[in-house]
Amino acid sequence: MIKHAITVTMELGLQLSWADALCIIQDDKDDKVAEITVMGGIYQSAHITISAPGSSSVHQGFLRHRQVPGERGYRFPYMGKGGEIGNMVFVEGRDMEAWEPVDRRAW
Repeated sequence: MIKHAITVTMELGLQLSWADALCIIQDDKDDKVAEITVMGGIYQSAHITISAPGSSSVHQGFLRHRQVPGERGYRFPYMGKGGEIGNMVFVEGRDMEAWEPVDRRAW
């Protein structure tokens, strides 16, 4: 997942990326509490936020085709630095019964 986030960051021409899996000690309750208190400032300063809703863990990527029942989104084509064509999808909603891994792993 982090490799894909770095790819997206670079393709968008951004220079910095913050990944909670690298910046928060995931198995340390005290570190999570301390870091979560400053996340508002981190997100407030972000140009974009990348979420990988279909990934169960940091070891899975998110740059793949996926279809979620009831999801409504807007697909925007973009051209990568190497000239390849890709899509960004901005999601409007989905069926409430369509749970994804992010719904079970978020704090």
